[in-house]
Amino acid sequence: ACFGTVFAEFFVMLYQIVALRDDLPISKYLKEILPYLIKSIIMFIAVLLIKFIKIKSIYIIILQVLFGTLIYFILNMKYIKKILHN
Repeated sequence: ACFGTVFAEFFVMLYQIVALRDDLPISKYLKEILPYLIKSIIMFIAVLLIKFIKIKSIYIIILQVLFGTLIYFILNMKYIKKILHN
């Protein structure tokens, strides 16, 4: 059911992009989200690698959350500083 929902939502998004391609600057939006997509992939890989540490599963989950948060803040430090100074 989960895959079916994700699959259906993807096609709804794809249809909306095609229907609104003349009204919205979609390429501009994609260029703006690209840095965040790359950062999220880096964070995902780092958090995924933590599961190979041989400790109890609850500690793995806590470590993944903490490490993912730390990586998020480090990778987005420039953006966070910009928001805090405004």
